[in-house]
Amino acid sequence: MNTVNVIKLGGSLLTNDNYLPQLQAYLEQFTEDSNLLICGGGPEVERIRQNQLQYNLRDQECHYNSIQVMDRNTRLICEELGVTCHCNEQEQSNEENQWAAFIRPGTTQGLEVLPFFNLHESEVDHPRLPISWCVTSDSIAAYFAIKFKADLHLLKSTYAPTQELETLARTGYVDRHFPFISSDINSVRFVDLLH
Repeated sequence: MNTVNVIKLGGSLLTNDNYLPQLQAYLEQFTEDSNLLICGGGPEVERIRQNQLQYNLRDQECHYNSIQVMDRNTRLICEELGVTCHCNEQEQSNEENQWAAFIRPGTTQGLEVLPFFNLHESEVDHPRLPISWCVTSDSIAAYFAIKFKADLHLLKSTYAPTQELETLARTGYVDRHFPFISSDINSVRFVDLLH
């Protein structure tokens, strides 16, 4: 049976010079699986947060701008790794064929998430994500782990001090929505990628 992994690279890792070889080494553990990469927003999303406070921007505008940053980071990571980055708008309309392209065994591929939300956010069988800062790339990656019935790997720049999700959310290690959405995922790993 093919294992599917949603692997989310924390945006803060992009500021570290050693993240790419560490990411490559981590992916080598899962060469027979289907690996879907999503990247967090990092410092640029922090600037969006600050701009919202300064200029009184709407939550929805900031939410979608942040996802656009995530997708741009995902494309850049895929380019550095030499792997395909999927944009859902370009996939076939047939649902079964559409998702089969993402879960081929022995592949690592990036996944742009904003086109998927634009196409599918009105469907009733998908979990709803609040449009607010209580949702970050952690919960977005969890959303896709549910969609693909995948294991979730959250690659961070620090270790998880506990496995208790409510505590991790309170301390900001994961976003505040994560304990709720991750309850439907079989396996969640917190990985300190740099140590």
